[in-house]
Amino acid sequence: MDQRVHMDYLDVAWRGYKEDKNTSLFCETHPFTLNSHGVWERLVDKSRGLSFWEYPLPNLETIILSTFVLWRLLEFSCNKMGLRVPRFTHMMIAGVILGKTCHLSSTSWLHNIYFPDDSRPKIAETLGGFGFLLYWFLKGVTMDAGTGLQMGKKASVIGFTTMFVPLVCGNIMFRLRKRRGHITLLTTEYRLLMFLQSISAFTSIDTLLRDLKIKHSEFGRIALSGAMELGDLGLVAKGSRSSQTMMFKPEPLTVVKVFNTFRQIAKESGKDSTEKKKDRMKALLVAATDCEPLYLTRLLQAKLRLGFSNQTVLAALGQAAVYNEEHSKPPPKTKSPLEEAAKIVKQVFTVLPVYDIIVPALLTGGVWNLPKTCNFTLGVPIGPMLAKPTKGVGEILNKFQDTVFTCEYKYDGERAQVHCMEDGTFEIYSRNAERNTGKYPDVALALSRLKKPSVKSFILDCEVVAFDREKKKILPFQILSTRARKNVNVNDIKVGVCIFAFDMLYLNGQQLIQENLDIRREKLYGSFEEDLGYFQFATALTSSDIDEIQKFLDASVDIGCEGLIIKTLNSDATYEPAKRSNNWLKLKKDYMDSIGDSVDLVPIAAFHGRGKRTGVFGAFLLACYDADKEEFQSICKIGTGFSEAVLEERSTSLRSRVIPTPKQYYRVGDSLNPDVWFEPTEVWEVKAADLTISPVHRAANGIVDPDKGISLRFPRLLRVREDKKPEEATSSEQIADMYQAQKHNHPSNEAKGEDD
Repeated sequence: MDQRVHMDYLDVAWRGYKEDKNTSLFCETHPFTLNSHGVWERLVDKSRGLSFWEYPLPNLETIILSTFVLWRLLEFSCNKMGLRVPRFTHMMIAGVILGKTCHLSSTSWLHNIYFPDDSRPKIAETLGGFGFLLYWFLKGVTMDAGTGLQMGKKASVIGFTTMFVPLVCGNIMFRLRKRRGHITLLTTEYRLLMFLQSISAFTSIDTLLRDLKIKHSEFGRIALSGAMELGDLGLVAKGSRSSQTMMFKPEPLTVVKVFNTFRQIAKESGKDSTEKKKDRMKALLVAATDCEPLYLTRLLQAKLRLGFSNQTVLAALGQAAVYNEEHSKPPPKTKSPLEEAAKIVKQVFTVLPVYDIIVPALLTGGVWNLPKTCNFTLGVPIGPMLAKPTKGVGEILNKFQDTVFTCEYKYDGERAQVHCMEDGTFEIYSRNAERNTGKYPDVALALSRLKKPSVKSFILDCEVVAFDREKKKILPFQILSTRARKNVNVNDIKVGVCIFAFDMLYLNGQQLIQENLDIRREKLYGSFEEDLGYFQFATALTSSDIDEIQKFLDASVDIGCEGLIIKTLNSDATYEPAKRSNNWLKLKKDYMDSIGDSVDLVPIAAFHGRGKRTGVFGAFLLACYDADKEEFQSICKIGTGFSEAVLEERSTSLRSRVIPTPKQYYRVGDSLNPDVWFEPTEVWEVKAADLTISPVHRAANGIVDPDKGISLRFPRLLRVREDKKPEEATSSEQIADMYQAQKHNHPSNEAKGEDD
């Protein structure tokens, strides 16, 4: 740069102050934050002195506020006239205000507000100097007024302090100096002001990065975009980590360190637990090298995608134990030690699903002693026994010939397994072994009040149902789903629940799962007092009369139940954990003319709507889940039976889950070409007329037919299953069982066309 330009720059941008024979230069053009002294210098009469509110005008804040106001006024006016404002309009408004394209007079007051310096303020250069206002600038341009509600209290307070501390302190300093006849600040005062600006800006940036969820940050959008492109967030972590350099190399990760850190993450609770979990995850990822970030991320997501299921791991443990020389001798007359060992480990896991206990027991006592060393334990949830569907009362009588059975109402609520400890504390688990104790404090209070004095500990199998105590009636499941999911305060509960108990698995130190149902039911009835609307025993009928059972079914539907559960009573009537047993059957009113059961499926893709459905998805591609192969297999298209409101709701919900290409673990026929693909996130309960062999879909491919899959005919949506994860959708094996159970199946029963 030539000397004249250089001197002009020094004259405008830098000023020198003399103190103790030393001269200090300070740059006034590009300070730390927007509200610093001299960002956009106003051309004022220097003889009048400088006003703090004129010299360091918070220009960009004014622009953002004006943009908000203009947009909201335009939107409000158009809404009153029944018009919709195109979304690109707010971008145009922001562009006009932020740019130099508006034809404002250079002498107008509006021009002076927006552009206080005719030398064209350097917005881009200024933006690099502060964090909090940059965030608000980005959100302001996109007109997202709800951003403030998405940030934590701590970040908001510190962030706004970034703006106001320099303003207030600077203003006080200027006022004091003017009263003494000075129009500029001394070097010490400049340093103090810039120190405040620097500290507040850095604190704000750090807190925002911690406090804002990743999807609400620009960094998060980049990460999510990369995840969509690669189809695997673990690969994004790996790619990101490989491009980073560090001043100090952290200690290498070990299996023990990673495992212990995961345990600490799982145990974190209480105040700031989320931040502590994030810090532990961050520490692992920082220390990770090579492919370690990939698998750390997948482990944290519980999506390893190694191609085998939990059952495969259990079988491998059993077989490995057989080869352990110290405990390898099988009992006499064992035909296949490897198969028997795998079976034992799987059975033990149903009543004690804790690897931390099973693996050490295998090492010390061997697989053949495992049922003795690892048994039913109070406080550890066991897999619930499940029922198989049936299509009519006649089918029930055929299956339970010469067997005493009982019928119970099938309540429309949430399955719960309640553990009462010896010390009187309670633990409540969902059907998926998720801890729901914080969700249902009222359940624990009711059971504590209504259990008899002789009952010290128990495990109860029950259904928690929304209940209107004033009208004394059962409420739909949708009402129950509106309750908060954790940390519920009893005084804040608006949806009351009633516990409908139907089984007792443990009582006062004695496990009951090997007892027949009649004995378990007797223990149940003798352990509690009923209280209408709080705790009741499941309504039951023991009869083999077809008319009585039909009337009982109708009565259950009339009061808001789904139908009946039919159970063997005193023969082959033990409790079979984590098994869909032939000794329990379920019968719903809707089953009579359908496939016999609803199925839980995952939407993995969609087709754009046409005509009246323009703007929403016209049909969805649904899939079941194959646990052995860890893949989602297409089973049907669903496009009929949606109301406009439901279709709009589902389309809106899934739009945020769109991915550019199908996942590697999606199995779909070549002839299907959806317009968009989704992340597997939702589970839909669907009912259909029947099941057919399909050359298009891949559900249960190879189980019933070597080359074809199974599809649903005339599927329709019942509800969204918010209590289920995608991996808990109906399995391909269950689909095959349902197909085999259908009457009059024959090879020509194939899908003739689109099954929507």
